[in-house]
Amino acid sequence: MVKRLRLPEALEILEKRYGRPRGAERAEDPLLDHLLVGVLTEWVDREKAHRAVQTLTDAFLDLNEARISPADEVAAVFLPVFGASHATEAKEAALAVRTALQDVFDATHGLDLEPLRGRDPDDLKKFMKELPHTMGGPGVSVAQRAVGDEHLALTPPEQRVLGRLALLPRASTGPRIRQALEKQIKAPERLAFAWALGSHAGAVCWTKEPTCEICLLLAHCPAGDGIVKQRAIDRKRDEARKAAEDKRRQEAEARAARVAARLAAAEAKKKAIVDAKNAKIAAAAAKRAQDKADREARAKAKIEAAKQKAAEAKAAAKAKEAAKKAAAKKAAQKKAAKR
Repeated sequence: MVKRLRLPEALEILEKRYGRPRGAERAEDPLLDHLLVGVLTEWVDREKAHRAVQTLTDAFLDLNEARISPADEVAAVFLPVFGASHATEAKEAALAVRTALQDVFDATHGLDLEPLRGRDPDDLKKFMKELPHTMGGPGVSVAQRAVGDEHLALTPPEQRVLGRLALLPRASTGPRIRQALEKQIKAPERLAFAWALGSHAGAVCWTKEPTCEICLLLAHCPAGDGIVKQRAIDRKRDEARKAAEDKRRQEAEARAARVAARLAAAEAKKKAIVDAKNAKIAAAAAKRAQDKADREARAKAKIEAAKQKAAEAKAAAKAKEAAKKAAAKKAAQKKAAKR
């Protein structure tokens, strides 16, 4: 169950987490300096942050040139202030400063925030919507510095945090909500109020997908508790849907495997029948070829035997003729001898 906090209690927790407001040395310093110093104090103390802003101003023709320069060039300007062993921090700070400068440029079509001073708090709402990527604490506190201590700026990020904590006064209009809060947050603490709520809005309590699970005020935040519970429900629903999808996929794969197995078996059977038929045809063809070869061999052997027999008969006749001639010759000789 969510334990609701009173506004002073919530502010005390946030101030312990995010510290007191950090900006340029004097309240009358340019608002842009306050913004950049506040951004840089995420990595270095206020004195070094002020020196880094001064070094940045001296290194470039103007801050617009720094805005459009590569982050590595800006980081190189910061490195002597940060120290040679803090190159990573200098690069991160350079990216954050360029982002802040770009946000201001997009919101004002320039880099001069001084026209915001003395404006009615409600006039700054549009300006604050145009700083979507700048760190929450420095961005929101700039709006409060522009308004001064006489009023609360009460920017959209601050209202978002208070609304989720159920600490936003119930009133029919924005000005009345702000006026009701001004009765609770007195002039000396208004800048600290802006820094603490703005920092929390930028670090955790985002407009979309706030990181409620790591929020130090979660136990006291009705909206955050609802978001976390809904995320748990969504996560379970997603897990159940994924499990159902996995089951359907596995069943589909099993069906496909069975169909593939049946098709493979049918194909194998068909192939076996075709192979058997082809083997039978091949065996018959081989037998016919063998029979033909056998017949041809017998015919050839018969011819050779006939030739052999004729040759032998011819030789015998020839021998008989020779013997006959020899006998005749011998008889003639014998007859001649008698004479």
